[in-house]
Amino acid sequence: MSGGMPLEVVLGILDRKGHNGRIGGGIYRPPRDPFAAAVASIAPTTFQTQGI
Repeated sequence: MSGGMPLEVVLGILDRKGHNGRIGGGIYRPPRDPFAAAVASIAPTTFQTQGI
């Protein structure tokens, strides 16, 4: 989670019956710090259990 591209969440609104396709949406760019902290807190544990 260091450097690189910003995090982006693509939002979409679809027609309820699926006849009119995508009728709205946008892109949300959340703050990076909460995601970086979450990954940093689990990464050492994940790597140790997988023998990486």
